Amino acid sequence: LEAIRQNGYNDQVLKDLAGGCLNISTNKTVTTACSHGIGHALMVVNSYELLDSYGDCDKTFNQDNQELELFYCWDGVSMENVVRRFEKEDAKKYLSPTDPYYPCNSIPEKYQAACAREHVFYIFETLTRRDMEKVKEYCFYFTLEKTRFECSSAIGNFLNQAYGNDPQKILDECNKLGGTYTANCIIRAATQYSFSRVPEKAK
Repeated sequence: LEAIRQNGYNDQVLKDLAGGCLNISTNKTVTTACSHGIGHALMVVNSYELLDSYGDCDKTFNQDNQELELFYCWDGVSMENVVRRFEKEDAKKYLSPTDPYYPCNSIPEKYQAACAREHVFYIFETLTRRDMEKVKEYCFYFTLEKTRFECSSAIGNFLNQAYGNDPQKILDECNKLGGTYTANCIIRAATQYSFSRVPEKAK
């Protein structure tokens, strides 16, 4: 990352990064985690310029069999836009305290699901202070089913982080979404327990 920041990069460097991820393993959990990390890094080297970073993901994972890695690269870009771990003074700002739907309502449609999937954390923790009715309103604002799916699923992850010691609270909050969106939320929360090595709570 530091070498790229100092020396720049080109399309070949991006392709080499993709190769590095894809050569690690045939396990999609591993390759998507790697591509997600590349998304974070691209935001940093691009001084948090969102569209430039999404575009670099497009150049990195541009083969027909790399759709999942591409999505998780966009996801890493979107997460870094929210968490901003390496932000410096020249970093671009793509968060609004007054427009909860920005920037996910202003970018090309293909990036929207990955954007909402991570931006909902900003809605959940910062803008609404864990008000699930407002969080639900955020997800349902978007009309694309893929965006609603990713957004409602991500809520399960964040509920697990917030209420991990209280599985019933997670179920109650997920139930506020309704229908298949409740199922998406619960499945993601249960999966997060497995990642945290406490699968017994997923029951």
